[in-house]
Amino acid sequence: MALLSLRTPPWGYPQGDSGGRSRGRKLRGPRRLDVVAIRSAAFFLRRARIAPAAAPSMFLAPSSSPAEIFYDGSMEEPEHPDIKLLMTLQRNPPKESSPFLKEEPIFSGLPTMSSDVNGENVMDTKSVLPVTPEQAPLWSTAADEELIYAKKEITNAPLTSDDPDLYAPLFRNVSIFKRSYELMERLLKVFIYHDGAKPIFHSPELKGIYASEGWFMKLMETNQNFVVRDPNTAHLFYLPYSSRQLEHNLYVPGSNTIEPLSIFVKNYIDLISAKYPYWNRTKGADHFFVACHDWGPYTTKLHDELRKNTIKALCNADLSEGFFIRGKDVSLPETFLRSPRRPLRDIGGRPAAQRTILAFFAGQMHGRVRPVLLKYWGNKDDDMRIYSRLPHRITRKRNYVQHMKSSKYCICPMGKRCT
Repeated sequence: MALLSLRTPPWGYPQGDSGGRSRGRKLRGPRRLDVVAIRSAAFFLRRARIAPAAAPSMFLAPSSSPAEIFYDGSMEEPEHPDIKLLMTLQRNPPKESSPFLKEEPIFSGLPTMSSDVNGENVMDTKSVLPVTPEQAPLWSTAADEELIYAKKEITNAPLTSDDPDLYAPLFRNVSIFKRSYELMERLLKVFIYHDGAKPIFHSPELKGIYASEGWFMKLMETNQNFVVRDPNTAHLFYLPYSSRQLEHNLYVPGSNTIEPLSIFVKNYIDLISAKYPYWNRTKGADHFFVACHDWGPYTTKLHDELRKNTIKALCNADLSEGFFIRGKDVSLPETFLRSPRRPLRDIGGRPAAQRTILAFFAGQMHGRVRPVLLKYWGNKDDDMRIYSRLPHRITRKRNYVQHMKSSKYCICPMGKRCT
């Protein structure tokens, strides 16, 4: 959200796309958890460069995440869905909102460099055009003026050279990042829609492989620094639904289709756009949602503005799928939490200098990348521990989590449907 147009503001940002620990800021205690989760909202951040590919036309359900092979069956059973809400939204949806964006893809602009599968640099001429007048907000607000001020402050950021909490090589511009982060903590205001009933809305799942989206929701909804009651003062609008709960409550096992999930999400967006003016002001460009389930981005298919304009914080940040837009959307780290009461229990390990394994990966062999990784590194180098599934002779001495804590790098190669 650009500071002038509520599309992609040029806050400073780290080099990596994953958003994990790249900020280099040292935080401790409850505030660390809070900032880690809320910080994802600040990644409404990067200047858009790549246009999305055409969305798939079928509603075939994507395969489950390979991370589920480590699922220990400890997730709590959610409540029954609010049947009245589901029936109301699906049988009596609000009137269709007017189309704000043109249907044709937005291309051209400055070319960018990318690497192909052979490691060669390829010139990519596809790039999102600058915001045009018809794409700008329909009217301005005081929040827009604050973003304009922030943009000027970031552009003229003072030089940072000796901050002990920031490791400069991690950032494209550490001075810009520091100033933008300070402004984010001081100025950013988020409004959370109250519409929607549990368990799909306002019901975070705090353990298992989808815990990232749940903890973001929990910490955002209880936050007193960023969240505001008056939507007219907000810079961002949070859509507090859970992609995991969508799958759990609306997907019909064996149907092989996620169309009911997409219809539900479309009707929800139509509802808030008919009830409030904020979506229509920017065509959804200052709205965001968080989804760690692989199906999350696929549920946006039926609403063009949601798919094209909204900021998406996704664990499945795969450019090839056509949903994740580099420069606008956010890559959210996936974290497997076993205990909501002790979320940091499995985090840690020895300092990097004392870890004995250079790199580690173990997982199912699907997708195009993992078999190649296993072919070149499997059982060939003691420093590179690459497996399909961990052999029993290995797990007797060191299990999966212990391998993670003993490795300097943990490789996360894309699978069939997720990264």
